[in-house]
Amino acid sequence: MIGATVAVLTARLAAGSLLAAGIIHGVHRVPEGYLRLVARGAAAAMALGLLAGRSRPEAPFWALLLAGAIVLAFAVPRFGGRRGALAAGMAGIGLLGALLPPLTAPELPGLALASSFSGAALLGGVAATMLLGHWYLVDTALSIRPLSVGSSLVTGATALRVGVATFALVYAGMAELRLGGLSDIIYSTPALFFGFRVLTGLLFPAFLALMIRNTVRIRSTQSATGLLYVALILVLFGELTAAFLEVVTAGRLV
Repeated sequence: MIGATVAVLTARLAAGSLLAAGIIHGVHRVPEGYLRLVARGAAAAMALGLLAGRSRPEAPFWALLLAGAIVLAFAVPRFGGRRGALAAGMAGIGLLGALLPPLTAPELPGLALASSFSGAALLGGVAATMLLGHWYLVDTALSIRPLSVGSSLVTGATALRVGVATFALVYAGMAELRLGGLSDIIYSTPALFFGFRVLTGLLFPAFLALMIRNTVRIRSTQSATGLLYVALILVLFGELTAAFLEVVTAGRLV
């Protein structure tokens, strides 16, 4: 169970980071060093996830994502001059990494697909944008446009994740909470975990996403990066809990 939870979390982090970096680079060119860092980070995360979840039915898709991330890490210098091809490659591999593994879900495949994509978008959007924020410390001439795109991705991904989690709760998850009375909010283990997941992974990140957008608008890149650090920590806790709930409830709670 622990291995499956770690594998789901790291796979979504790897896929989402590539997807977000590809979109950002497609809108406005970013430094090659940043793209290499994202690709290498995605490869490291996916290697850990594949090791933890090698017996899972999703393992072949995760292996493909790992291979794609490794190829990208070496291909960035060669394709740096062809922004469109590199951006499409990163975004395409990230998108496939987010969408293909849920096809193995035996139950609720549509909900599994939505959960995987929204979780990857949120994790990757925050992580990739946070890494981008550091580049403004060493490249003061870098346009604010990439960070603005990243902050918009974080805001949109947060809204999407809230929507998917709400739909999962209403459609299939209420029974999993085992709420027979008001006191069960505390004494029901699934309800306690889900409450923690909502606070750390949805509500607080939604508030921070708005703060990040406003901070980027006034071109305060250091403050935005600091807020992204906090958002990443909260989202990691929230998505770790979400991955655990998905595993133990067969995808009915996300």
